[in-house]
Amino acid sequence: MSSYDSDRETLARAVALLNRYVDGPEARRLAVVPDPGDEDAAAGDQPSDAEEAPDAAAVQPRGPRQEAILALPEMATSAGMKPAVVAARIQYSVSNTYTLLQTLGRVGLVEQVPGSRPQRWRLTREHRNGAELFCRIAAQVRTGEWTTCADISLAARGDTSAAWMVCWAAERLPDFPAPHRVLLEGGRPHPYEHEHQRGLPGLVSGRLLGEGVTFDAFGRAERSSRVGWDDLRQRIAP
Repeated sequence: MSSYDSDRETLARAVALLNRYVDGPEARRLAVVPDPGDEDAAAGDQPSDAEEAPDAAAVQPRGPRQEAILALPEMATSAGMKPAVVAARIQYSVSNTYTLLQTLGRVGLVEQVPGSRPQRWRLTREHRNGAELFCRIAAQVRTGEWTTCADISLAARGDTSAAWMVCWAAERLPDFPAPHRVLLEGGRPHPYEHEHQRGLPGLVSGRLLGEGVTFDAFGRAERSSRVGWDDLRQRIAP
């Protein structure tokens, strides 16, 4: 084999390895939403619009101050809140709060109230309307019953893609009815380390036990007490 042919083979192998890297999973990085000033917020490369998954807002980790903004009850109203008021509520600078609002807006969680002067921000319509509907559905779960975040999502919109929003609403909205009755699939209370910081599993189980729900040896709520999405949908039907 000539040196020319050897060089061609070496080049071909190099190109093949490069293509494998570019096309392989190791070339992909999980996008995060940076939280300016929060050292414990994750950092990473932002994807282009073409690379962003449809439910990117659901999977992107958020910093504690971003979570604090989303948890403000007034953000779920149509009137929204002024950035200065948001900043005071989360104890942060106005300039950095404005940056956080813009970042949350880019991933479709909040929006600027059209025509507002001075500027006001609120949750997007999907999140505002969704929270109201989730509360209405959750109110149908009676004493001695339980359901899941996925069941409420299915009853509300026909799929489970909003299950994370249900979980968020159950923890953050003060008027969410009986959030302890909304469990994970299989009847398990949300674990202590769960990202939405739901109620402590022991307290949730204790409340349900007091309401007549029994648990098996693995800590799962009795299936016969579960209210599925189809029953929930029937209960909210006019």
